[in-house]
Amino acid sequence: MDYQKTFIDMIANSLPAEEKLVDFISKLINLGKEASYRRIRGEVEFTLTELVIIAKKLNINLTSLILREGGEKTIFNLRLQQESDPYSSYTKTIDAALNVFEGLDKRIGTTHYFACRSIPDVFIAQYPNLCKLQLLKIQFNADGIPPSRLADIIMPQKLLKKQAQYWEELKDIDLVYILAPNLFASTISDILFFYELSLISEEERKALKDELFSLIHDLDETARSGLFRNKELQLYVSHVILDLSHSLIESKIMDASVINLHFPNSLLSFDREVCLAHKKRMQLIKKCSSLISQSGEPAKKKFLATQRAFVEQL
Repeated sequence: MDYQKTFIDMIANSLPAEEKLVDFISKLINLGKEASYRRIRGEVEFTLTELVIIAKKLNINLTSLILREGGEKTIFNLRLQQESDPYSSYTKTIDAALNVFEGLDKRIGTTHYFACRSIPDVFIAQYPNLCKLQLLKIQFNADGIPPSRLADIIMPQKLLKKQAQYWEELKDIDLVYILAPNLFASTISDILFFYELSLISEEERKALKDELFSLIHDLDETARSGLFRNKELQLYVSHVILDLSHSLIESKIMDASVINLHFPNSLLSFDREVCLAHKKRMQLIKKCSSLISQSGEPAKKKFLATQRAFVEQL
């Protein structure tokens, strides 16, 4: 009953220091102390009803109890978007991220690390044409759906609200962004590709170029102040090329590992061993990076100059 030990650890980490674990369980699910002790020791399994009652009370994400099973087998949640339109697909991608946040207690310190091969969505969200480019990429990679022109893509209100909701969740978490040295390269390649296919007009190409220059200015301001949209965060620049984007959530209740595949698909795991390996990888990348928020002026200038050179290609 490995899941039971993990669940007990989650409960213990969520309780105030002065409250005893056995007393909490006994009162909440109406058990005698001996019956509660048997569950704490793992001699008796919690019933499904008991699990749900405790999880709801402490805001514990039961998905995170999907752990390593048998030998070297590791459990991943392959999050593939198969919606027929890009709007639903992008919305469900954000919903998937929000579902992970449901298992976090913001009172306990939580850190979200991002290793970014391409521009993070939170930086793109303020720019309408770059957001529409994301939708165009989803549509282009969907089976059997003719891609629209950028001009025909409209950001629905539902998606805008989801983006705002996602940022509200992030505001309560410590954020660490590690940016690839060639961060803008893939976006430039996408724009030029769709421009050659006449899915992006000359006017839109110029508008995207302007938005990217504005985004560089945002990154400069964030690095200078350590603030993005009035939220403190740490901004690093990696000295090594990142093959893909990935993120790691660390908290006292649970950890979560997310590996981005071809946008918007991803792999999610709550497995201890996966998260530990991911943590070591993230620490290695961080060691090979320079902190540019409120420090690292030479590294920041070089990074921003490189991104400007990419944008000039447009």
